[in-house]
Amino acid sequence: MKTALVFPGQGTQSAGMGRGLVDLPAVAEIIEECASDMNLPIRDFMLNTPDAGLRPTERAQPAIFALSLALARVVLDAGVRPSLFAGHSIGHFAALAASGALQARDAARLIAARGRIMAAGGLRRCGGMGVVLGLDCPTVARTLQASGLALWPAVVNLPRQIAVSGDRDGLEEGRRLFVALGGRWRRLNVSGAFHSPLLREEARTFATLVSALDVAVPSAPVLRNRDGAALTRPRCIRDDLKRHMTDRVHWVAIMERLLRDGTELVIETGPGKVLTGLLRRHVPGLAVVSTESPDALHRAIELAAALPSGGDGR
Repeated sequence: MKTALVFPGQGTQSAGMGRGLVDLPAVAEIIEECASDMNLPIRDFMLNTPDAGLRPTERAQPAIFALSLALARVVLDAGVRPSLFAGHSIGHFAALAASGALQARDAARLIAARGRIMAAGGLRRCGGMGVVLGLDCPTVARTLQASGLALWPAVVNLPRQIAVSGDRDGLEEGRRLFVALGGRWRRLNVSGAFHSPLLREEARTFATLVSALDVAVPSAPVLRNRDGAALTRPRCIRDDLKRHMTDRVHWVAIMERLLRDGTELVIETGPGKVLTGLLRRHVPGLAVVSTESPDALHRAIELAAALPSGGDGR
């Protein structure tokens, strides 16, 4: 009987995120540790910062990471033993920290640096993102390639829900192309061209930080963002992190891998329930729970404890 922990990405932050949860001593402890390691007022970001103030990458990513890791620690300390870990974009780093592949302090400092580097990338080259609904990834990719626009498929959330990333000036033309094909378009409230070649310069800077990391064998495989492959070897994890900033996030491949591996319970550990919604749409019948409130957190732990071996499928 297998349980997986999954961690949400940027865009799940919101004003008041973690309210109620940060009052739990175990959660508060991890958040304070992360705040110290990052030298950032993480609790203030969560509880006192409006949505607009959480939009900047250098605030959003640290806040999401800290809350996600804190919730994962509560779940793991309750005796849940995941057979797989997976994270969506920035959530991948929380998955690595929760699995033990990265030390929490190293991961926290890396996330703070990543946020600053990506924010600088947004100033260097104005980029943005939008979501195409109703068209599949091959259609989106062919359309962009034929257009000559500096836009690329960046995130495959569902078979017909594709995030496009690239030059901000090209997004409106991209919108017109996709609407003409019968698709729908929604602009994303992000500050850069995440998971696109426009961040190659920033990715090289980030890779130097990754090279200095100590990476260990995770307690269970961590699924790779670009294709859902299982990462277990430290060298492979390090190599993946070096290209993570510009690689595509193929969340559909990760959901398919969870299904193939016989996962019976998925716990989304982090703010909101975006991944919970995606999983319920793509894999109907799979037990999926969020940890967005104290009640939801306790419910997730109870469900995992009800599985034979406490959810340990290894």
